[in-house]
Amino acid sequence: MKRTALLTLAALLLAPLAARSEAPYAVDRNGQRPAPVTTAPGHCAWPNLKLLKDGRALAALIFNDASHGHHPGDIECWLSGDGGATWKFGSAATQHEPDTIRMNHAAGLAANGDLVVLTSGWSNRWPPNVPRTRGSFRYEVLGPWLSRSPDGGKSWWVSKDVFPQTVPGGQPAVPFGDVQTAKDGDLCVAVYSTQGPWEKYEERKFRSWLYRSKDDGKTWGEPVVIGPDANETTPLHLGNGRWLAAARIGSGVEKKDQMQLFASNDDGRTWTFKRAMTGFQRVNGHLAKLRDGRVLFTYGDRASDFGKKGLEAMVSADGGETWTEPVRLIDWNGLDGGYPSSVQRADGQIVTAYYSSALPGDPPDSYKNYHMEVIVWDAERTFPKR
Repeated sequence: MKRTALLTLAALLLAPLAARSEAPYAVDRNGQRPAPVTTAPGHCAWPNLKLLKDGRALAALIFNDASHGHHPGDIECWLSGDGGATWKFGSAATQHEPDTIRMNHAAGLAANGDLVVLTSGWSNRWPPNVPRTRGSFRYEVLGPWLSRSPDGGKSWWVSKDVFPQTVPGGQPAVPFGDVQTAKDGDLCVAVYSTQGPWEKYEERKFRSWLYRSKDDGKTWGEPVVIGPDANETTPLHLGNGRWLAAARIGSGVEKKDQMQLFASNDDGRTWTFKRAMTGFQRVNGHLAKLRDGRVLFTYGDRASDFGKKGLEAMVSADGGETWTEPVRLIDWNGLDGGYPSSVQRADGQIVTAYYSSALPGDPPDSYKNYHMEVIVWDAERTFPKR
């Protein structure tokens, strides 16, 4: 193989780890940089965006408190009937019990079109004889509840025991990412947990699992490991039993926080490591399949200085084997933010939701104005086919 061909191949393989500072910006259908729409004020964090069964309406699930889970709160559903241009509050998917929060969540559509949301959280019920070694609402992890909406996020019924409360090792299960449908029709969702007692949470040793439901979400089981050292993991069924999963590995505490890619060729029953997708503190990531068959990977840039953080994206035309150079989607303001979630509208445009801790005009190191934002951009113009 010639030297130029080797260099080209190396560039393709290493693209996900390249520096992002000079990445070009995404554009909308008019060729302009997408303008963010601010919604859900006072909300943090981890939005999960869904295109509802009518193919037009959008639902965004997000934690309804302006903190990283240190006050009581629930997962709310916000709705848009115009493709993301305007949003309104729909309803709360959970009603937390006293001295608890429901903030971690995964979401998707059941076979009958119902919106399904799995939630977990934390308790602040410290026993009198136990010292408070962690912050508020960090005593113990709560097992998952399942919320189900037959009317597009306007009303819910909640079941507190249909999903296993712990993973095979006995640790609490924390849902994350998208509920997906397997080739065999099973509903599948990823959860993560520590590999040891939650009391040693600060050691950040995690593992992610895939669970299945054979009855459209009524019962769940058959757990298999996706990432042996992973926490927040988003799975994607590409079709015909081929899967990818974007998994967060490590944490900022360990100085090795990044996204890695895992794959399955047997309908999600066994998983193998594929590659590192990002460098340090470019987390968390989301996968979506586009109508043209390409795979979209979006993720947050938390590594840049204040005022320069943002979202970036890459696409793969070969099922995750190689990826384009990264493109900058948006810059967000504040100390904290990111966690994109993307869907493709019926007209082909991409809607990406994310959160930020500061509004435009706030000091860049602020975290006083948590909110959700949404952008609409054009995949064909941003990532033209070659």
